[in-house]
Amino acid sequence: MEAYKAMKRFAIVVLAMSVHAPALAAAPTLTEQDAVRLVRQFSHLIACDIGPEFNAIQLDAKTSPLNLNLRGPVYLVVWHGDVGCLGGSGTNIPYFSLVNLGVGDNPLVNSQYPQPKLDFRDVRKVYIKNGMLVIEGMGYGPRDGNCCPTKPEISVFQLSYDGFRPL
Repeated sequence: MEAYKAMKRFAIVVLAMSVHAPALAAAPTLTEQDAVRLVRQFSHLIACDIGPEFNAIQLDAKTSPLNLNLRGPVYLVVWHGDVGCLGGSGTNIPYFSLVNLGVGDNPLVNSQYPQPKLDFRDVRKVYIKNGMLVIEGMGYGPRDGNCCPTKPEISVFQLSYDGFRPL
């Protein structure tokens, strides 16, 4: 009988701990600064001649292509570099990296997400408008060299699970 009472008390304690454990566990976090830091480290693994600016925007449930059971925010970080270290004029292009919390709430850079097809190489501004991703930049005019695009360009995309869909 004493063993039964002890087991019953143990079961009550375990049940009480399991009910309160989620409240005690810290919620996973991923900040904009974390996303930029991770992408900066990632960029040094895959590119050369990396530009100084890394711009991040937080995607909401409407614009995030990765909204399948995610815990925490998703960031799109835009940066410029020579991916693959090809060298030469015009090889420094914009790159778009998605960052989210992965397995075990570890932040990760999603390197498998397809890049948008842009008609320009110099991204100046990226923002969300009416649930769509808007990318502004400079394209090449008829007399522009590879180094120096001068033609203003705008592209609008919907983010989907399989990539950037142009609109």
